[in-house]
Amino acid sequence: IEFCRNTPIAMSNDGLLRVNHYLETSIEYILAVGDISQYPLKVFNIEDVNCQHWQMACSTGHQAGKRIVNKGDVHHFLSFLSQNDSLPLS
Repeated sequence: IEFCRNTPIAMSNDGLLRVNHYLETSIEYILAVGDISQYPLKVFNIEDVNCQHWQMACSTGHQAGKRIVNKGDVHHFLSFLSQNDSLPLS
């Protein structure tokens, strides 16, 4: 994440990239997924969470891909609860 330090991308105090519920950073058309992102988990009313787990990286990658092709709905999920894909909690 070092390459983002001197850019307009919003970062947390922990050096993670802040994203919204669509995994979008503070710069238009730039998304961040997996271990480098910090995102809201509204189902538990948590504003900033980072889960460093391989299933979360896969799940956020899938969600970002759907968002890129404009088919991604907002999901508040915990991906490690499901074997096949993220488990929507909204």
